[in-house]
Amino acid sequence: LRALIVEIAYDDGIAAENVVLKARTASTDQMLHALADARGQRREAVAKLQEAQTEKQLMEGFSAHLARHPGLQATSQALVATVHQLVTADDVVVFLSSHPETRGAPEPFYYRVDEEHQNRLQGLALTALREDLVDMCWLSQKPQTAQDLELSPSRLFKNNQVAAALPLAKLGVLYIGRQESQPFSKVDQQRLSWLAEKARLAFESAFRDHEREKRQAVAHEQLKEVQQRVALLGTLIRSAEEMAATLQIEELADRLCRLLADTIRHQEGVMF
Repeated sequence: LRALIVEIAYDDGIAAENVVLKARTASTDQMLHALADARGQRREAVAKLQEAQTEKQLMEGFSAHLARHPGLQATSQALVATVHQLVTADDVVVFLSSHPETRGAPEPFYYRVDEEHQNRLQGLALTALREDLVDMCWLSQKPQTAQDLELSPSRLFKNNQVAAALPLAKLGVLYIGRQESQPFSKVDQQRLSWLAEKARLAFESAFRDHEREKRQAVAHEQLKEVQQRVALLGTLIRSAEEMAATLQIEELADRLCRLLADTIRHQEGVMF
C-alpha cells in the first residue's frame, strides 16, 4: 500500500511538472510571438518614417527649385521627375497651351513615358490623337481621375488603365498614367494635388517671364529694323546730295555704284 501511494505521488509530481513545463513553454511561445510582432511593427514604423522623410526631402527640394524662378522647361522637368519619385506611374506628361489667353488646347511640352507612348507623342502632329481625360481637365479646370479605362488604339495613351489629370493654372494639364489597374490611393492624390498647386504658381511666373522675353525679343528686332531703315535713309540722303553736286556722267555713275554697294549686298554689277 505504501509503495502504491509513493508511486501515485510520484506520478502526480511528474504530471504537475509537465503542467508547469507546458505552461512555461506556452508563455515562452507567447513572448516570442509578441516579440516578433513588436519587431515587425518596429520595422514597419521605421519604413514609414523613412518614406515620410524621403517624401519631405523631395517636396522640400521641389519647392526650393521653384523658389529659384526656373523657366517653363526647367519647371516641367522638375515636376515630372518629382512625380515619378513620389508616385508609381508609367507615364507623366506636362501639357501646356501655346495660347492660353484664347483657351487654345494644350499640347505635350515635356514628358517621361513608356517607349510606345513616346512614339505616339512624337507623331502627334500627324495623328492628332487626344486623351479625353486631359481635355476634360482642361475644360473644367478641375482634377480628373479614371480607372479601368478602355485599352484602345484610338487613345493617345492606349495602354493606361488608370490615369489622373490635374490643372496647372489656366496654362496646361499634368497627366499621370498607369498600365496596371491599381487606382491612385488617397495619399497619391494628395501628393499630386500638392505638386500641381506648387507647380501652378511656378508656371504662372515662368509663363509671364517667357512672354516678357518674347515681347523684348520682338521689340529688339523692331528696333534693329528701325535703326537699319534710319541708316539707309541717311545713306540715301547723303548719296543724293553727292550726286546732285555734279553733272558729269562718269562721276554720277561712280557715285551711283558706291551707293548701290553701300545699300544693296551684291558680288557683281553692270551698268548700261
